Amino acid sequence: MNIIYIVDFPVNGNSGREKATREKANALSRNNSVESFLLISEQPRKGLIFKILGKLFFDINTALKILPKSNVIVVQRVLFLPVTRLVLFLKGTRVISEYHSDLREEIPLFNKPSYQKKLLFIASYFYNLNIKISHGIIYNHPYLKNKFDSVYHKPSIYSYNGSNYSDYFYMDQSIARNKLNISQDAVVFLFLGSVSQWHGVDYLINIFNEESIRLQPKFRLYIVGAKDNDYTADLKQKAENESIIFIPPVDMFTANEYINVCDFCMLPVKQLRTSPGSPLKLYDYIACGKPVIAQENLLGYSDEVEKYNLGFTLDFTNSKKGAEKIIEIAKGLNNEMKSRFIKNNRETALKKVSWEKRMEEWCKFLRRFY
Repeated sequence: MNIIYIVDFPVNGNSGREKATREKANALSRNNSVESFLLISEQPRKGLIFKILGKLFFDINTALKILPKSNVIVVQRVLFLPVTRLVLFLKGTRVISEYHSDLREEIPLFNKPSYQKKLLFIASYFYNLNIKISHGIIYNHPYLKNKFDSVYHKPSIYSYNGSNYSDYFYMDQSIARNKLNISQDAVVFLFLGSVSQWHGVDYLINIFNEESIRLQPKFRLYIVGAKDNDYTADLKQKAENESIIFIPPVDMFTANEYINVCDFCMLPVKQLRTSPGSPLKLYDYIACGKPVIAQENLLGYSDEVEKYNLGFTLDFTNSKKGAEKIIEIAKGLNNEMKSRFIKNNRETALKKVSWEKRMEEWCKFLRRFY
């Protein structure tokens, strides 16, 4: 297959979207059934006017790049590129769209001025049109597939994120703790990633504010990825437990060290939208061989943890019971269990849920249109 992968955002940054897209594209390009691969991505721009103009130039440039290509299939994750879409239509090119969220559902949750939200709402109609005229859809969560299959009536699959086992790997915990100056006898719980309202970090704050947790002198909660914004400031104000430690966003190498520092990796989520998402951090966590504590009874979270025996599940929304469960889990973890998680979770990341495995599912689906 000859594949062109189009995304209307940068892929070189550390955000979850950029990181996942970069890793996904790399794995897709190396799949045995892919003869040629071209990734087309937009460059970052600041300011609303420059962003709008940038979209127009990106659309035209993308169309020009595609125009001479033949016998290709296009996978896209874009809002709407009218010029590019016209060229693809005239050439009879098959187009598969990624679908990660219900845009109209998410707009009220964005931390943006009201006029930008109105513009996004208008843009959502074009986004919807873009999906409707696609030939197939790759959802990133089964909840989205269940909701929108009856809306778009397109061939579809869902595919979770995958593991980047090359950049995230096991390190000796004591060495990692020495590097980051963290006590060797601390029991460390880690949340790594974007500290946003839909990731449920406030649930962790509530749990670690519980008296039962505060009576555990060795417990530490590290929240790594806390940007300097109003949401983080509000969380810091609510954090009554001095053992809750906020760390600003870090690079990939330091992120790997923080994962290896911890005893447990935390995976809460706040269900504010149809899809809770496919948490990339889950796969980074297990690539380092760490046990995960995930939200119970939730696809994309507890199903992966339970299917592959990657850790534990609990209800983060109930702070009292959540605190009790965390204490029980921490006290029950012995050296034999730690070794078992290191082996099992790392092997799962390598052999069962890697990006290579996910892209095998993609290519099997894409061959239906080629």
